[in-house]
Amino acid sequence: MSKEYNYINMINAIMPKSENQINKVFESDSEIFNLHNMKLAINTDEFSQEDFFIEDNPYELGYNIALGAVSDIIAVGAKPIFFLHSMTINSSWDDGFITAFSKGISDLLKLHNIAFLGGDFGIANQWRVTCTVIGECMKKEVMRIGAKEGDPIYISGRVGKGNLNAAVSILKDKSIIPLIKGKYSSIFNTHVNFHHLIANYGNVCIDTSDGLVNTLNTLAGLNGLGYKIEEIPYIKYSKLIAKISKLPRELLIMGEAGEYEFLFSVEKSQEAKLIEYIVENKIKIYKIGHFTKSQERLIKIDGGYIDFKAFDIRGRDYDDLKIYINEIHQYIEKNRMV
Repeated sequence: MSKEYNYINMINAIMPKSENQINKVFESDSEIFNLHNMKLAINTDEFSQEDFFIEDNPYELGYNIALGAVSDIIAVGAKPIFFLHSMTINSSWDDGFITAFSKGISDLLKLHNIAFLGGDFGIANQWRVTCTVIGECMKKEVMRIGAKEGDPIYISGRVGKGNLNAAVSILKDKSIIPLIKGKYSSIFNTHVNFHHLIANYGNVCIDTSDGLVNTLNTLAGLNGLGYKIEEIPYIKYSKLIAKISKLPRELLIMGEAGEYEFLFSVEKSQEAKLIEYIVENKIKIYKIGHFTKSQERLIKIDGGYIDFKAFDIRGRDYDDLKIYINEIHQYIEKNRMV
């Protein structure tokens, strides 16, 4: 159990509670509560250099920050409606950078028809943006708890861009990006109106901000289940990226920087209706596996399965990136099932 988890529980135990709040700590991506016969969702997220977003394109940086904040509202099946932020800019940013950064945020909000209410502003040696998003729950609220054995697991898009962005940010080396088909964009996928799908068909949902493996382990742990993942929809050119960078492709799912896709499951009895819905609305999602009664957490990699039940390797615990990568290699070899 991480220090972060323990600290959150410690602080939460001290704070006053409301009988109008529906979820408990860690149970959902957003806080859900009743207010004057309305069911609302609210979430506050902070972003900084610690998130390892690519920073040299201010528009894409602003866009990804807003997208990351909004994703927590969508993950509970709510429609995001209001946005506030406390924006602390880097003192080195000029007017052009600030304008492009703000335009990225604005364009993401406009796509979702979200209104900006205001917030706070500051200047410091390092940038930091804290976002608060308010949404209205639709048909039902969807939490991280509620999955059952056999429920199929889906993801809203391809995975790996979050950890690729982090690698570029850490290594400061864009040669690891295959530019063979034009300029690389760090922007994550945008899923407008995806809250309808989650609210109508999801029985659990979480965004992949912590990377795919960590996200799967979070859901499995909260629901007392295991999982079996048969197919990973990696981002395009993932094999080429691994070859160019000389880094294992598994880092794209085992690293802790995700791309804010939606990982969710549906009841087996509702899967046919879900498929009918996505075909009718031309929505692309990927079925990757299912939850199991067994506590094994299996992901198919290179023809064999790796059990991620004991996976607890965190990049922040290592000063040397090579040691971190070596630990991941060793974990794969030690936990490969023949």
